[in-house]
Amino acid sequence: MNEKKLVDLHMHSRHSDGSLDPDELVARCKAAGLQTISLTDHDTVAHVSEVMQAANRHNLRVIPGTELSVTFQGKELHLLGYNFDPRNQALRERLEQLKASRIERAEKLVQVFTDLGFELKLDQMLAHAYGTVGRPHVAQAVMNNPVNASKLVEYGVKNQSDFFAEFFAPEKAGNVPRQKLSAEEAITLLHNAGGIGVLAHPAWNFRSDVKRMSEVLTELKGLGLDGVEVFYLTNSKEQTEVLHGLANQLGLIETAGSDFHSPNDDLFNRFGAWKDYGLATDFAFLQG
Repeated sequence: MNEKKLVDLHMHSRHSDGSLDPDELVARCKAAGLQTISLTDHDTVAHVSEVMQAANRHNLRVIPGTELSVTFQGKELHLLGYNFDPRNQALRERLEQLKASRIERAEKLVQVFTDLGFELKLDQMLAHAYGTVGRPHVAQAVMNNPVNASKLVEYGVKNQSDFFAEFFAPEKAGNVPRQKLSAEEAITLLHNAGGIGVLAHPAWNFRSDVKRMSEVLTELKGLGLDGVEVFYLTNSKEQTEVLHGLANQLGLIETAGSDFHSPNDDLFNRFGAWKDYGLATDFAFLQG
């Protein structure tokens, strides 16, 4: 196996919007032949100690990780954090505030979907959320309730992708904002906790807009950004080559990840599911 494919630094568990608990996730990573992983649940570090313990049992190396939702120039981006101290008080306190904001949004969404004619209660939603509550848990709670079946047909919703497009897209009723960190604050929080900040899946956000990707990476580099997720499940060869070039040009760390969520996810269902397209990188920050 190519050594680089022993690494997967982007995945999710039940602590946010994944389906597996950390122990099962680690066991499956080991079975897939991975040696170094990072569990990057959204806006939380609650998973870190649990995944570390599981990794010890399975003889797998784990890098402390998280994925922070941030705002930058009016757009939501995701910032992967690595190698931070999960006990850092300032980081934990700020994440607790974000968790409270997610619950507040969940309460508002109960009213939104009730007004649309669906049955949805907060406890139903939270029952699907092992840790950080998000929009996938809303979709699960609505779609798993048989009372809502006919209403979902009325809206033409057959799966979670349909649900997001119908209710969470911009200008839709379920597009309820929640509190997010600024990119600068998130980078500072990670640095002060001894960690690094890496821009997640920029090709997912900006598609083939090379000029915009370059501008954003340059501006975030000025705010202290340490790296960029060059290798990602959905990246094309061209997108990967562009990001690889930008990382080298700007002196940014390169990372790779599958963004695994669930074995049953339509897309993000495999560990190590990223391609290097023959590009060389040594993931040097993992060697320290």
